[in-house]
Amino acid sequence: MNIRIAVTDDWKDVRDLYLILLKNDPDAFADEYDTVFALMDQSWIEKFSKDTEKTFIAIEDNNFVGMGEVHFQEEEEGVAVLSKLGVLPDYRGKGTAQELIFKQEEWAKVNGATKIRLYVMGDRARTIEFYNKRGYKQTEFLKNDFKKSNGVYLDVIVMEKSLTLKLI
Repeated sequence: MNIRIAVTDDWKDVRDLYLILLKNDPDAFADEYDTVFALMDQSWIEKFSKDTEKTFIAIEDNNFVGMGEVHFQEEEEGVAVLSKLGVLPDYRGKGTAQELIFKQEEWAKVNGATKIRLYVMGDRARTIEFYNKRGYKQTEFLKNDFKKSNGVYLDVIVMEKSLTLKLI
């Protein structure tokens, strides 16, 4: 398994992977399939040119099998945000998501983050437990914070982890 930062030439593969992840587990993401599908190609291409946002991809046998994004919170200096973490079903349980998170955290630290944050839909108990095991703690509970396109409101859990550089 190879994990690296996506480059502009990867945009189609990343888009296709994200669409598959959305179709397989639509409730795991804030984005919705139809909205992502409708994005213009240029939007995807521009995404990979930003210095403050990176998409990490997991590749096995030349196939994109997992992804996760990290970007800096504009309103709060030193705070990075994880998002869009997903791994294809056949590759789950093999440490791929954990390795993606590790790479995202390392990138965030090297680029000045002292804290990393993520948002989880409140009904995703397994996801919350997954992040708890990796040192993330719930900092907020946002009741009816997110509205899906079908009009349903969902609770959101905010989780954070302190990032410190380890001296060798």
